[in-house]
Amino acid sequence: MAFEKLVFIAAESALELIPDELKSHPDIKRYARKIGVDINYVLLDRSYHHHAMFKLKDSEKRGRPDIVHYMLLSALETPLCWEGMLEVHVHAYGNNVVHIDPEVRIPKNHLRFQGIVRQLFKYGKVPPDSEKPLLVLHRETLKVLIEEVKPDIVVGLSERGKPETIARLASRLIGYRRPTIVVGGFPHGEFSEDTLKLLDEVVCIDPKPMHAWIVTARIIHSFEEALGLDEKRIRMLGSY
Repeated sequence: MAFEKLVFIAAESALELIPDELKSHPDIKRYARKIGVDINYVLLDRSYHHHAMFKLKDSEKRGRPDIVHYMLLSALETPLCWEGMLEVHVHAYGNNVVHIDPEVRIPKNHLRFQGIVRQLFKYGKVPPDSEKPLLVLHRETLKVLIEEVKPDIVVGLSERGKPETIARLASRLIGYRRPTIVVGGFPHGEFSEDTLKLLDEVVCIDPKPMHAWIVTARIIHSFEEALGLDEKRIRMLGSY
């Protein structure tokens, strides 16, 4: 079975609009006026909405759009992506899924990234008038997304999983055609029971918790090494 590509999913990600139950909160209304954005398209962000989020369900896992931003930057500007061997999706809290064209250039600036995400939630795609959009938003569950990507194995990364070095994991998974790695796109907590039921394996790559974007960068680089992409690409320079 020949390896085709790594499917990478940021799951239960802390990327969402202000939920209805918070739209009347004075801090939220004040923030929307300050940035000049319709309150219906303001992203929930703990940096600004911390006090408003105290009684919000699953509060500890929500309101961190920066995590998805960093994960995408870590994933998309890599040799694995440039070689057409990476497919990236974001499953967001509340069951919104972002399908990402590997050709997209994610803005480095976080304010610009938030602007693009607001546009995505408003129009369902970016650019809004494109027949071949770079980002597409669908209302769907993680279960539906996994069925769509047609993996032959689904592995979640969690500190509660079975221990395995990241290098051994990558070396093992390149033996599959479309291995799928699921990393939590949230700041604290664990995968929900619904998510765990969708995983064939849960693996722990280090005894100490790591930021999601660091895990993203490390797993992708480990696949590049396991596939020999470093050697292949350096030979393109002609003097190696």
